[in-house]
Amino acid sequence: MNKKNNKCQLTSEALEEAFEEFFFSSGYLITDEEGRFKEINWKHRYSSWDLCYDYFQEHVLEKEKHEIDFRQAGLHLGFYLASWGMLRGSSNLLECGIEFFEKLTEKIKNIGNLKDSADVDKFKNAYEEIEAFLETRRCNNDNKCCRKETEKCSHKESKENSCEKCICVSATHTLVTKIMLGVYGNFPALDSRFNRTLQKYEGCVGVYEKDNPEAVWDKINRIYKIEEVSKILEQLRKEYGLPEKFSNPKILDALFFTIGDKKKK
Repeated sequence: MNKKNNKCQLTSEALEEAFEEFFFSSGYLITDEEGRFKEINWKHRYSSWDLCYDYFQEHVLEKEKHEIDFRQAGLHLGFYLASWGMLRGSSNLLECGIEFFEKLTEKIKNIGNLKDSADVDKFKNAYEEIEAFLETRRCNNDNKCCRKETEKCSHKESKENSCEKCICVSATHTLVTKIMLGVYGNFPALDSRFNRTLQKYEGCVGVYEKDNPEAVWDKINRIYKIEEVSKILEQLRKEYGLPEKFSNPKILDALFFTIGDKKKK
């Protein structure tokens, strides 16, 4: 990768170093004697993504509805989100019980499996469907509420609502895309660390809450169109023998997460 390109301030060496750090130096993946992928280290926190992704791909998205255990799926999704810092009081997700995650799983099932998709319109639709689900008013007051649960409400409004047990989850870019990464595996989670790294590519200005989904897709697509990046991701996957589920977007998520963490420090 051209180090002299002012628009592209990340080098191939930086990407390779981040790859080694996230997947192997961290202890997340175990290697064989030749230094290639052998197995997942299920003691490591990062493996919560594997648990969630594997379960949804095998037991939810490729099954008929009557075959799905939505409670088990909800538990997998909830654990994954908790391990990546998403169950926070600031988003109200911390106040949601298992029924919320069961219904979220049903919504994801209705959207369909986007694992092998590269259709921007489908990603946009999935994003908006999940966002709308999260922002739908819910009440924990045994269905005795002064407001309709079908209404869309803001996180701020839920705090001011006359019914203290009404909940509206804050559907941030980070939360929505973290869910998409956990179940589909082919779209990066747009958290603060990823965004810090994103700013260094092709003059991108980063992803902020005021950005609409179209702006987000555009910025991510600009990265994929950088030929050197695609080559590096493919090279690293082959060199270390990673399973197919570690798609380019998943690897990109890991690398940008790692590099963004360093930039913060």
